[in-house]
Amino acid sequence: MILIDLGNSRVKIADAKHIDKFVTLENTDAGAAEVDACIKQFNVGSELVISSVRKPELNQTLVQGLEQRGYDLRFISWRDVQPFLNTEYDSRSSLGIDRQLALLGAISLASGAAIVIDLGTASTVDALDGKLQHLGGVIFPGLELQREALLAGTDDIQANELDTETMTFPLSTNAAVSAGTLNAWRASVWGVRQQMLDKLPENTQSYITGGQHVLLDIGRDETISIIPELVMQGMKYLLQQEQ
Repeated sequence: MILIDLGNSRVKIADAKHIDKFVTLENTDAGAAEVDACIKQFNVGSELVISSVRKPELNQTLVQGLEQRGYDLRFISWRDVQPFLNTEYDSRSSLGIDRQLALLGAISLASGAAIVIDLGTASTVDALDGKLQHLGGVIFPGLELQREALLAGTDDIQANELDTETMTFPLSTNAAVSAGTLNAWRASVWGVRQQMLDKLPENTQSYITGGQHVLLDIGRDETISIIPELVMQGMKYLLQQEQ
């Protein structure tokens, strides 16, 4: 069985038995041919289980292409997750499937309260209490969206060479935008996490996933675990619970 995580910025593909050895496609418009080529690297059959936050029309095009290649597909929805995730969220259908599966991944790993931080195109921070019930979470723009919004919303700020460097006293507009948005984004992530930690038990574990985690400057903290495959960990846990 193959697990596929279709995100806004990346596609992750893995053998369900070895999810830590996933393959990543950086092309967000990856079609059936590209996905098929990755699947064949694993040589584990034709059953595909998919989580997607992409537009329905993109999903449909991919489905048609993969079915033509002989694959059996299953898309995971919030209804599949519902029996295994207790949440106080007002609408399960509006709680992104990636967030729900990342929370399931944390539930499969945590022994108590946990914070789940997913740093992709959007940044999300969600909390589980000591009984592993979802208390809620926040959504804010990821780093690239912050930069795009700044440049799109101003006429006199021009920056074409944004990077991941930070400077205390930037001496160019490029450096100022790079450092300013990176510092603001990092402060948002850590600030929201700390706000939640203040209301959760001591030794609450934080699980961080998403492609932007490398920009966080985490340092050494035994209460933080980096798990790039956390959504697929949730998919794997869901399939195990269904058996």
